[in-house]
Amino acid sequence: MVELNETNREMCLCVHCPTYDECMTVEEEALYCATSVTMCEDVEREGCVCGRCDVHAAYDLAGTYYCFDGPVE
Repeated sequence: MVELNETNREMCLCVHCPTYDECMTVEEEALYCATSVTMCEDVEREGCVCGRCDVHAAYDLAGTYYCFDGPVE
């Protein structure tokens, strides 16, 4: 399971994801692999950068679109 801490927040690429939209910015959502799905409505899948994220690599994660599919269990 991914730890919710400052180090991981700093490595997080969520804010650079093509899917990350204005609502997610306003709500300051990020680090979906450790937190939860987005609470924003009407978000469309526009591409995913999870596979290039240092958090993804550090925890040897598999999968993508954590903002839709939820955190790693």
